[in-house]
Amino acid sequence: MSSSIFDRFRVKKENIVSTTQSGYLLKFTPRKIRGVKGSYIGRADLSSYYTVSWKIFSRLVQARNFKSYSTLQNTLRKAAMNVRAEEYLAASLFTGMLVGIVVAIAALILVVLRLSDVLDVILIFSIPLSAWVAYVVMINYPNSKASTRKKLIEKNLGGAMAFIAAMASADVPISVIFNELSKRDEYGEIRKESAKITRNTELFGMDIFTAIGDASKVSPSVKWQEFLQGVVTTATTGGRLKPYFINKAEEYQNELRISLRKNAENVGLFAETYVTVGVAFPLFLIVILAIMGVISGSSGGSTIVILAVFSFLVMPVIIGTFIWIMGSVSKEVAI
Repeated sequence: MSSSIFDRFRVKKENIVSTTQSGYLLKFTPRKIRGVKGSYIGRADLSSYYTVSWKIFSRLVQARNFKSYSTLQNTLRKAAMNVRAEEYLAASLFTGMLVGIVVAIAALILVVLRLSDVLDVILIFSIPLSAWVAYVVMINYPNSKASTRKKLIEKNLGGAMAFIAAMASADVPISVIFNELSKRDEYGEIRKESAKITRNTELFGMDIFTAIGDASKVSPSVKWQEFLQGVVTTATTGGRLKPYFINKAEEYQNELRISLRKNAENVGLFAETYVTVGVAFPLFLIVILAIMGVISGSSGGSTIVILAVFSFLVMPVIIGTFIWIMGSVSKEVAI
């Protein structure tokens, strides 16, 4: 086993106790974080923020049997966030508490200034509201991150399938294929998904198809899940993986062509809309307002104000909106 393997998976060589046929026997020295009963043995990479959060809210989190633990844990794994659901829930509560304290201090300062009685009431009610909003944003962040990872995986799926099919055509073993794919930075999140499979097989001695099956369960992309599950099904039923990889590569390439064609049509539609709304309409409006200002000399000042507001406020907003839309579409089109 080369030293690069340990560097890629952030495993120190001194933590390796012995080498077996099934892989490596590892030892770690996790720090202890006090919980409700005795102590909780946490991971060695637990950050200071999560450590403080767990020390404060561990009793509350462990005392109550939250039914959403399993759902939250699955979402965290899909978002590639290496933290337990209980730890993340404690961090969310801690974040809400900090925001509430900050808002309470600001509200206290404004109440002391006694600007108005109505403002005092609003500020008092804003303390629990701000804390609740911060908690909700924090607890829903893994869903947002998992959704982002899903888009990034499916964005590079066509290229990754072509790479896998090319390797399979050369009769490269499937474990080597995922190992090589885990080294390719150009495939983004697919590289990380492949690195999980390689880590489980090369470091933990897991069977390649068991590792693929486990990776499919925690992937945020349904297409990547279907591909991995298809690999396991094809191999366990005695099928050949090479035709499967080639067929999947052709399927995703066809989907990519259709997606690019649709996005190109959307770009054309946005361009036509911009010419109409962002170019022709402002020109006509400016000409009409200028003519109206010349005809009605008494209202010339108001016409100049309208022209200035439209030219320096409305038009930049229209142009900025179309630039943002075109940038978003261009990112989706990019391979």
